[in-house]
Amino acid sequence: GKPLTLSLRVTGAKPAAIRLHYRPLNQDEPFRTLEGGPTFTIPADHVPHRFDLLYYFEVLNTAKTGWFFPDPQTATPYFVVKTDVQEQRS
Repeated sequence: GKPLTLSLRVTGAKPAAIRLHYRPLNQDEPFRTLEGGPTFTIPADHVPHRFDLLYYFEVLNTAKTGWFFPDPQTATPYFVVKTDVQEQRS
């Protein structure tokens, strides 16, 4: 029930755009996207109570190509934030 702030530090050339994609860890829910960064705040009403939250970053360069973080070729392609209060108490 609280906003969640996430940051991404990018080294090297300044990216043309950074996007944060997120949704509850529930495949029935659509992804939401915030653009800007490198710091993003997910509004409290988008932070689920019943499911954990998954997110990943998309970084674009001036040629409008880019990459994802975490890199899906080397790791699980998203991060998970535990938000289920009952699960944390178990």
